[in-house]
Amino acid sequence: MVIPNEHEIKVRNLLQQIGAGDLSPVSDELIEEAGEQFKQSLRKQFTEPRKDFTLRMSNLGRPTCQLWFQKHYPDMAEAKPYDFVMRMLIGDAVEVLSLFVMKLAGVPVESVSGKVSMDLDGEKINGEYDVIIDGKVWDVKSASPYSFQNKFKDFTSMQNDDPFGYVSQGFGYARATGKPFGGWIVVNKSTGELKFIEAKDDPDVAKKVLADMIDTKKVIASDKPLKRCFEDIEETYRKQPTGNRHLCMTCSFCDYKFNCWEDLQYKPSTASTAKTKPWRYYTVYNEPESTDEV
Repeated sequence: MVIPNEHEIKVRNLLQQIGAGDLSPVSDELIEEAGEQFKQSLRKQFTEPRKDFTLRMSNLGRPTCQLWFQKHYPDMAEAKPYDFVMRMLIGDAVEVLSLFVMKLAGVPVESVSGKVSMDLDGEKINGEYDVIIDGKVWDVKSASPYSFQNKFKDFTSMQNDDPFGYVSQGFGYARATGKPFGGWIVVNKSTGELKFIEAKDDPDVAKKVLADMIDTKKVIASDKPLKRCFEDIEETYRKQPTGNRHLCMTCSFCDYKFNCWEDLQYKPSTASTAKTKPWRYYTVYNEPESTDEV
């Protein structure tokens, strides 16, 4: 069990107090600041054109096969679903609200939304951190209930399952600012729960992350042919192979999966007996035999 840190306790206590009707004085300056931050989010999502591909701190930790497609074939990406912009806005709103309640709770917020850059093996990499608290740089994340409980558990769980490159992103901000990486402030976007996931203060971890960043930069700069980072998975039903194969979770979320896997099919799972079957992306798919009686 992860013990809440002092800042998390401050936020919890404040929200508990306000929920009980014991209101806390809020300055107009703080409210106006939060309003301006969300206005910037609206401008970004609705008025600013999408930027061309570059390596940034926010994508350096992603699989190199995804970055390869983004660099060479940006127009081949799947169209974003209609709810994409809403999800981005919800994430931005969560960040604004988190910063607001932290400041109101007396958490020592020193700086927010700072643009930074770092030299990575001779190349300038840009980024924008979320917040600096007590001399450490933190990243704010909104999460689904499942991710809140299972992915954002502790630093080790983040290292072991990090398809979006959150660890590299955090250490990139730390390197650029010259400050330690504090970790993640995570909000359950369904329930409003909040927790601080503290990063390990381990020089060996930071060195490995930096080495991985440099490797990614070299791969993307080399223009070598695509090399998949992942294999497809053998499907089993009651521990027996079905003869089908499907994508791993990371590949399932990739915008280039149909380009990377030419014969990909999106089908109901053959390894499920549920009335409403979950769907999977199959690289090898055999139609299940009919069980209907004649």
